[in-house]
This record gives sequence, structure tokens and C-alpha cells, in this order.
Amino acid sequence: MTSAEDLLPIFLALELTSLSLYALVALRRQDLAATEAGLKYFFFGALAAAFALFGFSLLYGVTGATGLEGIAKALRGRGFDPLLAAALVMVIVGFGFKVAAVPFHLWAPDAYQGAPTPAAALVASGSKVASFFLLAKVLLGAFPESAGGAGLAAFRAGWMPVLAVLAVASMLLGNLAALAQRGLKRLLAYSAVAHAGYLLLAVLAVAGEESRTGALTSLVFYAATYALTAVGAFGMAALAERSGGSDALSGLTGLARRSPWLGEHSPC
Repeated sequence: MTSAEDLLPIFLALELTSLSLYALVALRRQDLAATEAGLKYFFFGALAAAFALFGFSLLYGVTGATGLEGIAKALRGRGFDPLLAAALVMVIVGFGFKVAAVPFHLWAPDAYQGAPTPAAALVASGSKVASFFLLAKVLLGAFPESAGGAGLAAFRAGWMPVLAVLAVASMLLGNLAALAQRGLKRLLAYSAVAHAGYLLLAVLAVAGEESRTGALTSLVFYAATYALTAVGAFGMAALAERSGGSDALSGLTGLARRSPWLGEHSPC
């Protein structure tokens, strides 16, 4: 996914990854919750794939190229184009599902809760980080002149204002909804939604910086750190399920007393 430089390999990489994750989420066939989670994940994913592929087809129609560099060259100096705007919106919708940004996050809580914990950890860490790298590569590589501006004093139409709105919505809803959760994996799902907002801000910072070196380093560092801590948090969820039969937060009560080392070093 992260090495793709053309729209067709990008789409194939996204969908091959997604198909594998659909199967992993629904791996426990006798578990109704896992089956329901896999179906929801699959249906949302199929819709997002349709949006992304339609957006890619519009891009090819507008530019006559499928490579990111060729698209950027074809769009250089081009004015406003309704087809280009429609293509950008559809591409952002497709990637918004992959990174679980609001309002494309509705699959995440059920998928995280119903999936086997190792599969949920993979969805939350490796898949999410790779999707963010690919999102940044597509937007920065193919649409550098269509970025616009997200600042109040320097607002310009483009994909940056759209990402800014998604980032704010993801941070607000993700953090507020997490407060009401009673299960650890659902809480981590809404935490992932909030972190999607933080990572979208990092993408905006990369786009708004001339050298892009410092902001890109920050994006990579934050994404890698989030992936590692997410794996640790899901490890705690696995321990909670093993000891108490569920991932309820109430099962973690007294963890520091029962297991001082685990309670002290838990990422939760």
C-alpha cells in the first residue's frame, strides 16, 4: 500500500488489505457478534470502495493519467473543475472509511467489539497507519495545487478545508463518545476515531509546510507510536477477556492490586 504510486495498484492494495481484514473480523464463524461485525465491515467497505473507484475513474477522465505524478502534472495550472471537485470528494470519502474518520466511522465500534482481539489490533494499528500514509501520498502527490487553505485568515477552496472539518468532527465525536463506553474494545474504537482526527491534522500540517520535512517526520512518529500503543491496549483487552470472559471496563477494577506490574505499565 505505502509503495504504490499509481491509482490502479493503490486501489488493488486497498481492497486486498480490506478483504483480508473482513475475513479476519468474521473469523469466529460460530460467534454471532463476529459474523455481524464482519458483515457490517464488509458492506461499509464495499460502499467506500465504490466511492473511491468512481473518484479514480473521474480523475482518469479529467487528467488522462493514473500515476500520481502524471495527475499532478496534468492538473498544474488548471482552474476550478466540477469533475475534479467531485473526484476529490469521492476519494476522500473512500479513504475516510479506511481511516475511520467521522462521519465514515460507524463500522469501527461494532467491528472492533465483535472481531477477535488480535484481528481488531491489526485493524487498529497496521491497516490504519498504512491507510494514512496512502491518503497523504495521494493528496500531496496528485493534488498539490488543489490543496487550498484551511486557516481562517487564508481560507481557499480545496481538500484542506474538507480534511479540517473531518479532523475536528473526528476529535470531538471520538473523545466524547468514548466517555460513555463500558467495553474496552468499543472505547478503543472511539479512541481510534479521535486519533484519526489528530492524524488528519498532521496531514494538514504536511500540506501547509513548504519544506514538509518537519511535519512529515511528526506524522510518521505519531502514527508509529499510536500503532504500538494500540497493540498494547488490545493486549490488555485480550487479558481482560481471558480472565473475566468479556472486555468490560469493570473487569479491570483492582488490576493494579492483582497485577502491579501490568497495572503500572498498561497503555490503557
